[in-house]
Amino acid sequence: MRTGDCEVIRQLRSCVQVWAHNRYDLELNAAKDIAAESVIAAWYKLESYEGRAAFTTWLIGIADNHCKRLFKQHKRELVSDFADRPEVPDTKDPGDIAFKKMCVEEALGSLTPEERDIWSKKHVEGLTYDEIAELTGKSEDAISSAVYRASKKMREVLGDM
Repeated sequence: MRTGDCEVIRQLRSCVQVWAHNRYDLELNAAKDIAAESVIAAWYKLESYEGRAAFTTWLIGIADNHCKRLFKQHKRELVSDFADRPEVPDTKDPGDIAFKKMCVEEALGSLTPEERDIWSKKHVEGLTYDEIAELTGKSEDAISSAVYRASKKMREVLGDM
């Protein structure tokens, strides 16, 4: 990105666009705007990139902040879209699938927005504790504890489902 390689910038923008669309359930145009703003911001902040996390993790952190700022400006609740994704069912019964989805949504609803965000970064997006710490500015121990507490709350709500 330092050299201004247009293809690299296009790939980064595309990566962020897909992430924003999937993570925050943004419309395509909004995701494109977030991606463009994030890549431009990264370009200007490039000297502050320290290499402690993967470059894409750093870039997604910038995009995440842009999304949160956008939602705050428009008073939109931050809700992850992963609750709307179908669970891997162990049965073909549509009623059972709908019931399990409802239970998962209830469990996610028991979490605070911050717990949902951290839990989804770990269990949906597959980020490491180190990457989440880098994105949120919290310690790895704090992230580990938050994931544990959120998972415990969800287990309590879900029971033996």
